[in-house]
Amino acid sequence: MLFGGVPVEERLLRQLLQVVPPIVARRLETALFYRAAVLGLTAPERRAILAALENPPAGLENLRATLIQDPAWRQPERRYAPVDLTDGSTARSGVPATAREVLPPTGQHLERTRRVQAG
Repeated sequence: MLFGGVPVEERLLRQLLQVVPPIVARRLETALFYRAAVLGLTAPERRAILAALENPPAGLENLRATLIQDPAWRQPERRYAPVDLTDGSTARSGVPATAREVLPPTGQHLERTRRVQAG
């Protein structure tokens, strides 16, 4: 199965069921039951799996090393740029901080859109 972007043998995934948190184990068990070819994982699920593999049982010693060789397992979660609100507080924009320079500020973007639509 392609497990979070990494090919992993079914027998290792069945062993992993014993050490991961219950919510991750249920998703994995369902994927194995339906013989899914791919199981996508969220960042919190990946962190939980890596934490469970810190002191792995016999047979899973190399799985953690195999997983963290894939860049998706090593990347931290995306950080979002704070946006100033009218009352002076801040909120998360939903736009990755690295994209701030690429995307035009909302006001300028809307003004450009209005001009194009007006003709």
